Amino acid sequence: MRTLAGLLVVLAVAACGSQSAKEPYAGPRFRSPESHFSTRELPHWRATRDRNATVLIYEGAEGKQSTISVRAVPISGEWVADRTPEIVFPATAKWLASLPEARVSTPSEVNEDGFRGVSFDLSFVPSTGRGARYERRHVVLIGSKYVFHITHTGPAGSLAATSDEFDAVLASFREEV
Repeated sequence: MRTLAGLLVVLAVAACGSQSAKEPYAGPRFRSPESHFSTRELPHWRATRDRNATVLIYEGAEGKQSTISVRAVPISGEWVADRTPEIVFPATAKWLASLPEARVSTPSEVNEDGFRGVSFDLSFVPSTGRGARYERRHVVLIGSKYVFHITHTGPAGSLAATSDEFDAVLASFREEV
């Protein structure tokens, strides 16, 4: 009987934990009208625009060096075929593999609140990196009107320090049309 009671307590605690993990983020939001998205606000991150992308730059503790970048492209347009998963996902893999000295993982499926997507982990040596290796997590999410390329990039070995923030961005990401 004690075993059954203990099992029920464990199941109840597990159920409560899984319910709270599914609750949507309801706090303050960072909005980028130019990139058609919003996400949770991140302390110690500064937003800027660079090459038609919204870039969040970490300005917190020493030793944490990374950026989160979001670039949105329309799914359809006058001069381009619709950007479907069947076109976008392989094209992204091919482009990532073309980066200098790239080592790219097999894509992992991502399902975030109505988005269909994939995630790649990679390392590469950027032409402006003075020979230093960088690492990146590159997530592609397909929304109702836009394809979002969301990247987390930093010097090799640095992303773990800010991976919780990147995961929070993904978990609270919304398309704004």
